[in-house]
Amino acid sequence: ITLNVTLDIPWPFEDLKSILLINYDKDKGKARWKLIGGNIKKNDGTIEVEQRGETSHVVQTTYLDIGRYYPDWFIVIYARSLTYKVMRAMRAQIETETSGMDRRQEPVPAAGP
Repeated sequence: ITLNVTLDIPWPFEDLKSILLINYDKDKGKARWKLIGGNIKKNDGTIEVEQRGETSHVVQTTYLDIGRYYPDWFIVIYARSLTYKVMRAMRAQIETETSGMDRRQEPVPAAGP
């Protein structure tokens, strides 16, 4: 999955942009991403989802280097936005795979007389 993440920041700061390549392992409940484009130096990380009964435990690790000064609160907003967008991409991938499996598993009607 390729994901574009942009944080629209007010002037005089430049918007933060990342193009991420996300690899998702459904069996392990883990997504790993790597920066492949954009205007920041580093944006790599993982999100792991562990089912715990009726709830889920999520652990995110992000290695982020903007490459220039931005106030801390911009970085917090960017990281939260990143988490949300990666989780949405994971969900979309799961739904796509699941809907594809549902179509493949539908019974084929028997040929009539």
